[in-house]
Amino acid sequence: MLGLEEVALYEAGSDPTALRSIARARLPGDPGPRAFRRANLSCKDGLSRLEAGALSRPGLRDLLEAAGVTTDPLDESAPSAAYAAIPLLRPGRCHGLLLLRSSERPFPLETLHQAELLARQALMVMVSQSGDGCPAAVQALAAAIDARDNYTHEHSEEVVALATDVAHMLGLSPRDVEHIRRGALLHDVGKVAVPNEILYKAGPLTDAEAAVMREHPLIGERILRRTPELTDIAPMVRHEHEHWDGSGYPDGVAGQAIPIGSRIILACDAYSAMITRRPYSEPMSHGDALAELRANAGSQFDPGVVAALVRVLAERETA
Repeated sequence: MLGLEEVALYEAGSDPTALRSIARARLPGDPGPRAFRRANLSCKDGLSRLEAGALSRPGLRDLLEAAGVTTDPLDESAPSAAYAAIPLLRPGRCHGLLLLRSSERPFPLETLHQAELLARQALMVMVSQSGDGCPAAVQALAAAIDARDNYTHEHSEEVVALATDVAHMLGLSPRDVEHIRRGALLHDVGKVAVPNEILYKAGPLTDAEAAVMREHPLIGERILRRTPELTDIAPMVRHEHEHWDGSGYPDGVAGQAIPIGSRIILACDAYSAMITRRPYSEPMSHGDALAELRANAGSQFDPGVVAALVRVLAERETA
């Protein structure tokens, strides 16, 4: 959650002055009442005050007033903290509002910048293919925002970029490349249903916890199948943890039976995870991560995908 204590996403429907809450997330162990308790927000100008971008304030009531949102007595019980609002806007259309709470004061500019990048990613996918947003697509993207675990924002961007480049390297069609790019962006959407004590655990999972975590590809598939614009990504998300030799989950399929997008995302996500610092492990060097990919090509990973990923990484080094 980008080091934040609380996040909430509100969706705009046909009436841009009325927003409804569709997703909320809170840091495990955060004391006191929630800040974002309201199910609905009213903004008489349709968030026009936020057309210039995000804003932050030292209190929730001050933030909502500055954003043009009607305040409510519930706002008075919000924890003392720094707050920020990020609009999901494109010309002629308000799609929603992202609200953030941070214990650090003033609101950290770097955190706000990262959250704005994430919001732009969300808006980009919301309007892809159909040229318009829909409530189900917003909910899927809200889940992706809620499900951010201990990885950094840069890790998420890296997986999308690597998967896209590998798809190009393999000579896939432009349509398939875009399909895989969207799949990489939303591949962990099912983590919305993973309990916080598991998702944020700073250490290895128990067998029981791992079993719960292994449900997230199935949950992600169900979320995406409810979204007409994203239905074609659902099988890719379901099979993102399948292994080339059939030892993965949830279905134990192997080889070419695994969607090519799933095989690409698995390798790219694994490489990025290996070189990313996590609470319970130090990052590997680039060379060690490559050695790990090669060692598991033919068992965990598609050998052709690993070869393409290695070439992509080599080209980056010489660029």
